[in-house]
Formats: sequence, C-alpha cells, structure tokens
Amino acid sequence: VCTIYVINENKITLLNPPISSPRLTLHRKSFDNDFIRYQEFEDGVVNDLNVRIRMEPSTNGFVLGKLQTGDNVKIIKNLAFNNCYALNRLILSESLEKIENTAFGCCESLRILDIPKSVQKIEKFAFAGLQHGHVATIYKKLTEHPDCEIAGVYDSVYDENFNIKVTHHNLQKMIAEVNPDVLVIGDVYGKRGSLVIEGLKAGLDIISDKPLCTSLAELDEIEKLVREKNAVVGCMLDLRENTNVYGAKKYIQQGLLGKVKSIQFGGQHPLCYGTRPAWYFEPGMHGGTINDIAIHALDICEFMLEDEIKSLDFAESWNTFAEVPHFQDGSRLAFSMKGGCRCMGEVSYFGPDANGYNNPWYWRFTIWGEKGTMEFNYCEPGIKFASVSEVGMQYFDGAENEWTDLTSFLAELDGKNPPLNMEQILKISRKCLEFQQKSF
Repeated sequence: VCTIYVINENKITLLNPPISSPRLTLHRKSFDNDFIRYQEFEDGVVNDLNVRIRMEPSTNGFVLGKLQTGDNVKIIKNLAFNNCYALNRLILSESLEKIENTAFGCCESLRILDIPKSVQKIEKFAFAGLQHGHVATIYKKLTEHPDCEIAGVYDSVYDENFNIKVTHHNLQKMIAEVNPDVLVIGDVYGKRGSLVIEGLKAGLDIISDKPLCTSLAELDEIEKLVREKNAVVGCMLDLRENTNVYGAKKYIQQGLLGKVKSIQFGGQHPLCYGTRPAWYFEPGMHGGTINDIAIHALDICEFMLEDEIKSLDFAESWNTFAEVPHFQDGSRLAFSMKGGCRCMGEVSYFGPDANGYNNPWYWRFTIWGEKGTMEFNYCEPGIKFASVSEVGMQYFDGAENEWTDLTSFLAELDGKNPPLNMEQILKISRKCLEFQQKSF
C-alpha cells in the first residue's frame, strides 16, 4: 500500500496504513477546521490526494523526507498531489505506468522525482482551430493513443465543430491555462503559418494539417524557429497510411516493376461550392490548389520510389467551376526525380460532388516500369499489375503501414528518425510552395 502522511503539532510524519487496512492505493486527506477526512479510492490509482498542509512560521524551511508509492500503483491521476507544497522527494514504484497532467501542481518544494522506466511519457496536445475536417481525424487518433492527452481546444468562430467542443476562444489564454506540449494546427489555411510561428515562439512542438503554411516567407520563419527552439514540426500527410499506397511502395522496392520510368497521378477533389466552408473562397485564405492538394502527390512519389524530386518541369493553375474567378480550382504539374523518373498529374476540384471522396479519381496512380505497369486508387482495394512478358492482369493486395502521421511525430519527439520526419515535411512543403508560386 502507499505511504501517506499527516500533520500533527506542526510536524510532518510519514506512516503506513495498518496491515489490516484494505489494500487500496491511497487515502485522500484534507483539513476542514482541524478535522482530517479520509476517503478511499480504487486500487492501483492515485486519484486527487489534494493534501493541504498548513505551514506555520516555525516550520518555515522544513523539508519533507521521501514519500514512496506502493507496488500496486499504476496511475497517478490529474491533480493527485496538487498543493502538496511541503513534499520534497517522491519515489515512484516500478509498477507505475501513467502520470496525468498537473499531477504535481503547486508542489513548490518538490526537488527530486524518481520516475521509473515503466512510465510512458504523456504528451499534452491543444488544438488551434477547427476549420477543416482533417482535425477530426487527428483528434480521434489522439483520443485513442495512450501516450496523448487533449488539454484544450481553441477556435475563434465555433463553440463546437466536428463533434469537438471548444474550450477557449482566445489562443493565448488557452496556452497559458492548459500549458500544452504540442499545438495542433487546424485553422483556415491562410492563418496556419502565423499560428505555427506563434506556437514555436511559445516553446511548443507543432503538428499541423496540410498545408503547413501558404507562403515561403512563413516557411523561412518556421525553419528558423525550429532551429532556435530545437522544436519538432509534424504534418498530417496520411496518404502514406493507405494500404494501396504502402503496398505499391513495397512491390516497387521488391523490384516488381524494375526501374520506374514514369508516374501519372490524379487527385480530383469535389469542389462542393456552396457547402464547403466559405473561407476557402475568400481572397488569401486558400493559398492555391497545388499547395493544398499536390503536397500529398509529391510526398507519395518520393515515398514509393525512395527518391527525391530534382526539378519542376511545368505547373499551371486556373479557374473552371468555382463561381469566384480568383479561386483557381484547377491545377496541373510535372516534375522529374533524381533517379530519372518523370511524374505528371492533375490536382483539381473537378470531382463529382455527389460522390464526395468515394470515387476512383480521388487519388489515382499509374506507374510504368521496365517490367510492367501498376495502377491503384485510394478508394478501391487492391493493386492492378500488367507484366511486359505475360498476357492478362494480375491483382495484388495492399499492405499495412505500421507508421501513421501521429506515431511518426511522437517518435521524432522521442529522438527517433521515422520515415515521415520533419526534414521531409519541411522539404516537401517548400517544393509545393515553389510549384504553387510558379503556377500563378
């Protein structure tokens, strides 16, 4: 059982519950008109100890010895040791698995905290903007991950969106009150760069929906702050998680196609004019269709081939269906890889609205190699392959990518080098911005 302590005549005493006591994790103690109240909690959880120890002038400078949790303690809950300001040292048992936010809030005298290796680090995430549906995806991933906690949600417009409740309408106030480790960026595209910069200046790591920003000047500042703050910036480039994409990468690297010579891709999104959020069509808020959509294609071509883009060969953007002439809903581009492969595609808002994103043209890749041709799309399971030496079509299953955008980000926070890392994210963001700039 866990060691507890009480106050008696201005002295702090450590004691253990009698052996006959139930094997509970901890007793909660508080003082109310000199009456000490005890409340028992569930086994294995330190839940809101909230000990208030009165420090008289004669005890000023007194330091508590060590307090040690018992072998059955697995979780220390939020505010468990809040206001234990005479606590000097806490030794945690090897059974401990999780420490929640502000577990040691206002422990002003705490100097030594022995955290065992069994504890998994809990990252506090706060959201900056609920202006795009992609934030619902990362929100769900965070709620399902044992090492992540959502501490706050900011939005300047909504009280709730995508079934996510907003906790703050002032970003600075949210950061000050919840003290997050990571800021999740999901505001309108035109505001994202400034929010990323503000978060980095506040000492936070960042994970953002794409695009990360809408100007090269913003990206320059982001890269500068990343170096200064030793921060990590992640991005929700989740097309890598599609089983067909990862399966194609696996077969290409196994040599099924031989040397890849050409890739043609399409990323046709529905425009949904009139139902898509109005900010998309406000001047300066979107930032360009190449920067918005093509970032996935550029990343996937490098990912599948394990190669880098060498040069931009062609890019253009134009207005077709959008009823606001400045919104260029059509974009095409072509680029060359260092290994010699040529890539060409269209990323436009020409997809049929009624089918939404459930159509074979949403993301479609055709890949030509020395030994044959491969084709797949995002929505339909399986990969088609035609060999140069055999008649007929072959079909292959996709494959699961063990990495997600979130696990990649968490791994980099932990000092590892995942396949989707900050270097790749900043590099591909810069190429997209350069391509977008040349297409206008």
